[in-house]
Amino acid sequence: MVWQKLGSTTLGSAASSITVSSLASSPFLKLEVFSPTGGSTSMLQYLRLNGDTGTSYAWNYERNGVDADPDSASGSTEGVFIGGANMAYGVYTTVYISNNIATKEKLVTGKQVADESSTGANGAVAYANFVGKWIGSAVITSVTVRSSTGGGSDFPSGAEVTVYGSDETITLPLLSNGAIFEESDTGKHYMFDGTDTWNEVT
Repeated sequence: MVWQKLGSTTLGSAASSITVSSLASSPFLKLEVFSPTGGSTSMLQYLRLNGDTGTSYAWNYERNGVDADPDSASGSTEGVFIGGANMAYGVYTTVYISNNIATKEKLVTGKQVADESSTGANGAVAYANFVGKWIGSAVITSVTVRSSTGGGSDFPSGAEVTVYGSDETITLPLLSNGAIFEESDTGKHYMFDGTDTWNEVT
C-alpha cells in the first residue's frame, strides 16, 4: 500500500491534545503518534475523530499480551482508547483507519510501544494492541489525539501526529495480445489473448 502524507502537527509547547485538520478525503488512513521524553507519567490517550464528542466510539484494548489488563468500552464519548502508559520516556503509536467512507462505520486498529522506566537499552518496554470503531457518518477530515485527564502538560513540546492516506489503487501493467510468459518450473510457454486468458503454446 502506498501512503501519501496528508498533514502533520507538532507541538511547540506542552498541551493536552494534538489535532491534525483539513485532511483530504482518503478511504484508508494511517496515523503516527510520537511523544518524546518529558510527557505525563500517567496518561490515557484517546483518538477523537472530526471532533465528535457523542457516544460514537467503541474499543477493545490489551497491554503486554497475556499479562495485559484487557479493557473495552462501547458508546464511549472519550474516543477510541489507543494507550495508557508512562509517557515520561517516550511513546510511539501507529493507528490504521479503514472504511473511511461516508455512511460507513470507520474501523480502527493499532499498536503502541512505550519506554516506561528510563531511556536507553536498560529501560523496560511496554506494548499494547487496540481495535475500535467510530460510527460517524461523515468522511474523516480531522483527528485529535487527546489525554482524558485534560492536563495541560500531558504531551510535551515536540509531540507530533502525522496522518497519511491511501486509496489502495493498484495499477497493473498493460499486456498486449501475443505477450508470452514462460513458467520457470515447467518450462511451458503461455500466450496472452489480449483480454484475460493465457493459453498454453504447444
